[in-house]
Amino acid sequence: MGPKEAVLTGATTPHAELRGVIGQLTTLGGDLEAIAGRFATASGLHATDVRALRVLSDATTNMTAGELGQRLLLTSGATTRMIDRMERAGYLARARSDSDRRVVHVQMTQQAWDAVGDFFGRLGPVIDDALGNRFSGADLDIIARFLTAAGTVLHQVATESTRG
Repeated sequence: MGPKEAVLTGATTPHAELRGVIGQLTTLGGDLEAIAGRFATASGLHATDVRALRVLSDATTNMTAGELGQRLLLTSGATTRMIDRMERAGYLARARSDSDRRVVHVQMTQQAWDAVGDFFGRLGPVIDDALGNRFSGADLDIIARFLTAAGTVLHQVATESTRG
């Protein structure tokens, strides 16, 4: 980051490089949003619907509507409307918990998994070809630690900013 960028971002000297990296992440985020937007358009979905599919596909456990809404920073009403819309389109299904029938989980349907795989599956080989040999396992560990830490902070800021 040059002096002009440091001034524009309010970065102090010790944090100017960090702010530069965050700026690069912002650009990367914009590119990822553009790709997700193309998927949304091709699939007849809203941007929030695509975010929901990403959250559900990354989840390591079943999620309730409330948990999904919290992760997406949506109100309960907006979450219900989104799930209803995606259920009608065939991308989501509601399933009662086996252990507690009062609990309803939101799950991606096979149609959703197929659509996500067909569209985003092409990115894996492109990324592998472009970046596969540029970074060592140790480099990737550091990058992953940084992205996890940055993601935690940014999600906390996003959550706080929605409380108004």
